[in-house]
This record gives sequence, C-alpha cells and structure tokens, in this order.
Amino acid sequence: MTDRAQPTSPADDGRAAPPPAAGLAPPAPVHLRVTSEPAEIAGVRKAAEAYATAAGFDDAAVAEIGLVVNEAMANVIRHAYGNAPGRPIEFDADLTPDADPTLRLRLRDWGTGRMPGRGRGYIPGVPGGLGLVCLREMTNGVEYEPQPGGGMLLTLTKRRGRR
Repeated sequence: MTDRAQPTSPADDGRAAPPPAAGLAPPAPVHLRVTSEPAEIAGVRKAAEAYATAAGFDDAAVAEIGLVVNEAMANVIRHAYGNAPGRPIEFDADLTPDADPTLRLRLRDWGTGRMPGRGRGYIPGVPGGLGLVCLREMTNGVEYEPQPGGGMLLTLTKRRGRR
C-alpha cells in the first residue's frame, strides 16, 4: 500500500480489541491511497477490520466488514479498471457523528464510472456473481455515486448490532 494505516487499537497479533467504553472518543478515521493490484486488497481489508474492531463491532460484524471490503476492492480492480494495475483507489473508514454511530466505508476510483448493473447474478457452481449480493446483504446501505471527472464513489454503511 502506498499509505499505511496503523490499527487504531487492535493488537498486531490479530486479537480483537475490546469495544470502546461509552463516552470515549471514536477511533481516528482511516484514509488509504492504494493502487489497483490484487496484492493491495488484504491490507485494505485488514485496515477496515481493525477500524471496525476499535469502533466496537463484534467478531461476526468485523468478519462481514472484511468480506465486503474485499469484494468491493476486487470489483473496483476488475470492473472499474479492467484489471489494469497501478490505478488509484482511495479508501476511507469513519463513524457518523450521531447518537447511534454508523460505520461508513468509502472506496473512490477513477475508472469507467459505470453503475454496477444487475448482471447475470449468482449462478451456483459458476464463479463470480456474489460481490454485489455480499455488499447488499452484509451492510445496511450501499450507494454508488458517479464522480465529476470520472470514476465512482462507493459508500457502504453498517450499524452496530443491527442488520
């Protein structure tokens, strides 16, 4: 990765950090700039998982967050950039500043800007087709916003303890 995110509270050995106590400040937002190589996916996924853990999400929710970030990154590389290496991707993670904070994950690309379609969908036994299903089923919100000058901003939201 070109910018390294430091986990905000989980230990580097993979152990989950305890949820933040009531009244404590949320973890600092994460911002990463990476390129469209498959090798970058794991680092972004780990940063998202570390942030979600520090924000008080349980292990099951953290696993879902990791999976959706993995899928979203793979989709950007494959569909927005046609597997071309070296293209920019920005990733941000933060919590909304309301009484019931929501995790907000954003991926920005400068690719085709094409809205994801329904495509063929998932066909059992045939590779592919599950990325958008995962995004919709494992988060509370999925928004695609074409960007001025090209590309797309994907915003995923997830609330603690609720689907």
